[in-house]
Amino acid sequence: MTENPLVTVNDVAARLGRPVSDEEKPQFEAFIEDVTGLIEDYCQTDFRFHENETVSLPLALSIQLDLPRRMFPLERVSSVVLDGEVVTDYLLKGGSLWRRDGWLPRPFHGISSSTSDVKVTASWGYRTCPAGLRAIVCAEVIRWAALRPGVSMERVGELETSFGSTPGQASLSEATLRALRRRYRRGSVRTITMRKEDTDAPLQAHHLGPAGWPR
Repeated sequence: MTENPLVTVNDVAARLGRPVSDEEKPQFEAFIEDVTGLIEDYCQTDFRFHENETVSLPLALSIQLDLPRRMFPLERVSSVVLDGEVVTDYLLKGGSLWRRDGWLPRPFHGISSSTSDVKVTASWGYRTCPAGLRAIVCAEVIRWAALRPGVSMERVGELETSFGSTPGQASLSEATLRALRRRYRRGSVRTITMRKEDTDAPLQAHHLGPAGWPR
């Protein structure tokens, strides 16, 4: 098993309605690890808590710098460094950092091997596995465990499965994908086009730097 899994075999057994035998335990542990991996790949996050970790982001040609999907839910931004200089004149809005002077070093002489990325140090993720996600993982593990070669119909609780043989390639069910899309798969951040002069007006945003845009 991986360290700090999203669910345990005991979590699955409680929802399965029976104990998991010692002979079954290795298979259930493998199912938990595989389901967790597929869910993390689909949601593009590992559902762990990251405290004060630094992420390098490419320079942006606009005043908007999008934070990657894996950095949500975002708890706080501790520091932002642009070309080796700490910047504080930014606002956080809609999953992006906004800065009146943009996200290119000044003076800007083009992109080269010596050009630094924007380095954002932040804390994000889940301190504990959300109850809804735990239920999704357990339900999917139980579905996998229910698949047996040659069975045309099998029911586990509210879960009913029809098949003729074990699938050759493990995958998440459509019900699981729908549940993940509703609650845990962050969509792409919509880009808002703004004129630079418009940024003189305060943005309605959670503020992480000095009050208002710099004067």
